[in-house]
Amino acid sequence: MSQTSWFKNCLRVIQKEDGGLWPIRFTEAQFDAYRSSEARHIRSLCASGAMIDIVTDSATLTFDYSIGGAARNWLYFDLYIDGMFVQSSGQAPITDKQGTFHVDLTNFCGTSADKRHVSLYLPHLVEMTLFNIQLSAGASAEPAAPRAKNLLALGDSITQGMDAKRPAAAYPLLVAQALDMHVLNHGVGGYVFNASSIDPTMSYQPDLITVAYGTNDWNSYQTIDALREACIAYMDKLTQTYPGVPVLFLTPIWRKDWNEPKPMGTFAQLCTILGDIAASYAQVRVLDGLKLVPHQLLFMGDGVHPNDEGFQYMASGIVRAIEEGNM
Repeated sequence: MSQTSWFKNCLRVIQKEDGGLWPIRFTEAQFDAYRSSEARHIRSLCASGAMIDIVTDSATLTFDYSIGGAARNWLYFDLYIDGMFVQSSGQAPITDKQGTFHVDLTNFCGTSADKRHVSLYLPHLVEMTLFNIQLSAGASAEPAAPRAKNLLALGDSITQGMDAKRPAAAYPLLVAQALDMHVLNHGVGGYVFNASSIDPTMSYQPDLITVAYGTNDWNSYQTIDALREACIAYMDKLTQTYPGVPVLFLTPIWRKDWNEPKPMGTFAQLCTILGDIAASYAQVRVLDGLKLVPHQLLFMGDGVHPNDEGFQYMASGIVRAIEEGNM
């Protein structure tokens, strides 16, 4: 069985001419939408959410990797064994564009030859290609059992996982873990409501969708009417593409400059307008983002993006809303 089947939480894995394996999150049509901005295109190429997910009797897991573009100057791998987080390793700042990942699994689960469930979350804010994935001599591996349901997380840099250091700390992954779902993270840093980023031909079929834009829209639009038009066009296309699929719409979370005036209006006005638009769709439930992350810089990486701890609060609130709403 091809090692491409070992990857989860990505749309597909491309095998390059040099043999490298590159997990991607988007269709070609979606990549085209992000190419209008070099920064957004780089962020769309990142492996946010992607993981190696196998059941194996191997004592070790080793591979080489190369890095393309990066959205942040750090990279970490998060390792789980039988569902338990055991290690995060990587580099900050990024000093080497090529490297080798190696882990001795017996350090965490003993020398037993029993098979174990190994989940390795790849760095979420870099474009990464993997080479020469190897197990210990004589060992075997198979893809971990698929989860029953799929989550599609749509949004901007906060959805992509900025500014979490650990890839598994991003809120879409925390939510998916809590609900035992696969997740396709369609967060792209700097992005806004743009209907062209929705591709009705995408093969991934979600059972639940989260939508979390708005904080960049606040800086991008000069008028409320322009924002309203973009949001309605986006939500129209989303609900037409996925009729009947429950959607949890997150209004923007707190940011340190939320009291500063913008040409289009206040941050509070932004949140109210977006919530009112989303609430007009029958399959959509609105969650007040201002209640998700504490309004303190202690829980933020840079005043706009949550850190690892801030994402814990955010994910807990989202999971609670989903469970209470029977979504």
